[in-house]
Amino acid sequence: MASLPFLDAPVGQSEPSLNFSIWSLGARALLERGPVEAKLGAVVAPYPGRGDGVYAHHPPLAVWLSVPLTALRAPAWAFRLFAVAVAVASLALLYRWLCLEVDGQSAVWGLGAAALCGYALVDARLFTTVTLCTPLWLLLLIELRRASGPPSPFGPGGVEGGPGFRPEANSPLRPSGVEGSAPTAARPAAAGRTLATAPGAEVSHARVSALVCLLVWSSWDGVLAAAAASAYLVVTRRAWWVLGAFGGALAPLVLYLVWANGGPNELVHQLAYRAANEGGAQTLATQVQYLAMGLGPLGLVLLLTSPRFRRQPRLWLAFVPGLAMVLLFRQGANHHAFWGHNLLVPLGYVAAAYAARVGTAAILVPALAAHAASVVPFAWLELERQRGLDEVGNQVAKVARDRPAGALAMFDWQAFHPYVTWLAPELVPEVVTSVRGLDEVRWRNELPVLVHVEFLERLGCAPLPAHDGARWTEASPEQLRAACAGR
Repeated sequence: MASLPFLDAPVGQSEPSLNFSIWSLGARALLERGPVEAKLGAVVAPYPGRGDGVYAHHPPLAVWLSVPLTALRAPAWAFRLFAVAVAVASLALLYRWLCLEVDGQSAVWGLGAAALCGYALVDARLFTTVTLCTPLWLLLLIELRRASGPPSPFGPGGVEGGPGFRPEANSPLRPSGVEGSAPTAARPAAAGRTLATAPGAEVSHARVSALVCLLVWSSWDGVLAAAAASAYLVVTRRAWWVLGAFGGALAPLVLYLVWANGGPNELVHQLAYRAANEGGAQTLATQVQYLAMGLGPLGLVLLLTSPRFRRQPRLWLAFVPGLAMVLLFRQGANHHAFWGHNLLVPLGYVAAAYAARVGTAAILVPALAAHAASVVPFAWLELERQRGLDEVGNQVAKVARDRPAGALAMFDWQAFHPYVTWLAPELVPEVVTSVRGLDEVRWRNELPVLVHVEFLERLGCAPLPAHDGARWTEASPEQLRAACAGR
């Protein structure tokens, strides 16, 4: 696992640190204040939230799952290890779903492509709403596949042109038992292949309802996924009961978020803000970059050019959480590289379908190697970048001890979020004040400044005394002003 060497990083500015800190703050409030006063985990002070220490912009399941580790006062590496466990479970469920769609050998290739993409390698340390949706979504896809009836028009393994493909026998328009089509239950399963249940198999009301409810309360990705799955079941099965499960989960969630935010205005504003289109062509370029990093260049091309989904509406569902988050909440996607995380699910299927069609290791091994070569080095660099962002936690620990609140300024290109330091018991979260510009330094004469050396160099300032290789150095406001006098 690429993320394992980074589990012991300090708590700092990376997305994994910021996310598990927020969820843990909500969990701490639940433990200390009780569910009502803590608003079921929406109270996250000292993180300011909307200004009063309340952060209720997301479904709260991530907060609730953080309660056990928070109650045990677990160190930061335990939260990251929990995130890795969620990622491993997601990949295991992806393999299980692929085995229902293609033969087992092709499923291994699909799993390899997904496991070697940036969304898996980089986001494995990230426990947040987006990654929490993935295993729940795959469980629901597995449930839908088990009751999907005859094999797909892509062959008994779900892949057009795959082993045993017979269009005239496998057409979904030809009922079981008609000449030229043996009943599904009578067809022998090829080695390594798991077939779906018999045509007309009933969807489990209890399992589907439970998964829909969990998806809705897990994330906005989950809400979109549950809505798509519900619509699919209504259209294909006339399963009107699923609307009761979906509505019965969504209505309480909306009421809860309205209550936690003190009214609907904050929630409406946040949805509109996240859906805003910020930069036109620049936003598109950013999204292509994020998707290429998350899926890998070859994975992105494969996903965009594969025709495998065109005759299978059930497989279109696999795209919903990842693609809808990128298209609907464009501002969020523009500022979060992990926003399309759940696109690793259709990537796994498309890669498995390609493997089943090609069927020769002479092509698949070089293709997977090229995919890995285009992703793994950049994923490692990203993890190192995140370690650098987290290093600020160590720096604050070294210089902020025994200082009164607000007695240290940070000079960095990224605003420091001092709430993350509550997880380091020797620190006071309010010790640090962020300073983003030189003009702010000029009126903070009384504060020593913790300066990011590389940021100073990028501004064209003279270097400050620092230990060899140190990323941070402490300076007085006078020293900082003198170093940047020409700016």
